[in-house]
Amino acid sequence: MLGLSLRVAPTMQFDLRPEDEGILAVVPTLDLIEEMVELQCRATVVSRAIDDELKRVESVVIPKLKNRLEDSALSLKNALAAADKCQEEKQKEKQLAQEEQEALKATLAKVMAERDHLMQEKANLTADKESLNVEIEKFQGFMLRINEESFNQGVRQVAFFHGVPTDDSRYDLGKDVVNGQLVPLGR
Repeated sequence: MLGLSLRVAPTMQFDLRPEDEGILAVVPTLDLIEEMVELQCRATVVSRAIDDELKRVESVVIPKLKNRLEDSALSLKNALAAADKCQEEKQKEKQLAQEEQEALKATLAKVMAERDHLMQEKANLTADKESLNVEIEKFQGFMLRINEESFNQGVRQVAFFHGVPTDDSRYDLGKDVVNGQLVPLGR
């Protein structure tokens, strides 16, 4: 008579006797598995969003700033040429060029600060992603050990209940019984 049914994945269910309930302490639940998968998905989405934002900054913002800088340099050159014609115009153009240069410096400083912030954020998220990947690898190894131990437990029970020896040299894990014959797996 079975006492408890344990579901650890959509396709895995174990029926446990009342005396086997202690095994629940070492078997992760479906909720834990789903949470780990969700965390991995979130880390991937965040990493992709950061990569996309950095690509956008590199392909859109920086070229725009370079164009603005080139435009400003051209404007400054024209102002200097006009300044040669007239001393009064020279003073006005020089002042205009200085103001524009200050604005460009301020804009460049803001963009560089934003870039530094994004780079730091990317580094933090990359570290978080690595940490999550380590946890996922540990969890996957744990799940593989559980599956292997469950299989080995079944083999031991077959040997115990049916007296079938498990050390027979005719056993081949690369084969299966199909239609009463031993055939290679994958056929």
